[in-house]
Amino acid sequence: MGINLPDQIQQYIDKQQITKVLVLCDELVLKLYPDYVKTLTRKNCNVHFFTFPIVASEEAKGMNTVMQIFDFLIENKFEKSSLIINLGGGTISDIGGFVAAFFKRGVKLINIPTTLLAMVDAAHGGKNGVNFQHIKNVLGSVYFPDEVIVDINFLKTLPNDQFLNGFAELIKSALIGLPDVWNNISKKVLHNPQIHIESLIDGSMISQIASFKNRIVAQDPKDEGIRRILNFGHTIGHALESFYAQSGTPVSHGVAVAIGIYYEVEISRKLNMLSDAKTKKIQKVLKSLYSIPSFSVTDASIIADFTLQDKKNKNGKILSTLLNDIGFPIYNIPINYKIIVDTLSAK
Repeated sequence: MGINLPDQIQQYIDKQQITKVLVLCDELVLKLYPDYVKTLTRKNCNVHFFTFPIVASEEAKGMNTVMQIFDFLIENKFEKSSLIINLGGGTISDIGGFVAAFFKRGVKLINIPTTLLAMVDAAHGGKNGVNFQHIKNVLGSVYFPDEVIVDINFLKTLPNDQFLNGFAELIKSALIGLPDVWNNISKKVLHNPQIHIESLIDGSMISQIASFKNRIVAQDPKDEGIRRILNFGHTIGHALESFYAQSGTPVSHGVAVAIGIYYEVEISRKLNMLSDAKTKKIQKVLKSLYSIPSFSVTDASIIADFTLQDKKNKNGKILSTLLNDIGFPIYNIPINYKIIVDTLSAK
């Protein structure tokens, strides 16, 4: 982690004796930082670099894009020893990680996250998913990058909506495992509800959040136990993404997770896990930063239907991670369909 890190990439390429590299990049990042890829190329003159720009969106995060990349790799004779570099946000790391996992049963992979969401969450942990039939991340792999290189210089051009997108994952991690970070955030937000999110974030906080996730992943790389605490906010959050995508008004992952956290802490309260006071405080912070909608019974039922597709479910039960206290999540909690509908549609 640091600023301007192409030298670190060069060292990796030299050590692995790589001769062919695909830079899978967000088209906007390529326009904002045209010299970044050129610097990589200049520092590795014996390496053949290719770029594959993608307009990063949920629409792009599907099998059509994946197949186009597979075709490109085959046409340009990429080998198992070749390298894919994901340069972009969570959409890019999802697509590129999926491709890297399946092309020739796995090629080398480096993530260079350029958004807050990717720096604190999506670029770490090895989960890669693509959407299919309006279902979020229903196809995927667990394939770990060889390196994650965080260059905080990219945050200088990050728009406010992308800070909001990433900050939800940061709040999630703070609530489930970093109480000091949560206390710091909540104190500042409640003191000044109009605060700009970027003023709350620095390199140290990003490092703390990323390190927390990596510690959890190291304990449970296959997502069979404790790693499931990282899904807090995501049972409803992923269902909301699918609901809004199907409705033709997609929302970002982070906004969906923020709304998911809001309602999942409410379910935690209803199940007598989280106190009224802590529930209200969390919800007040979230409402200060995000627009939290309520839903009709009809729409709430559609969203609840999407939770039935959640990957964590088992034997027909909807399994979620809920909060027993700040820093004390409990995973694999069964929640019934009715409580989801009632919570989402409460006025």
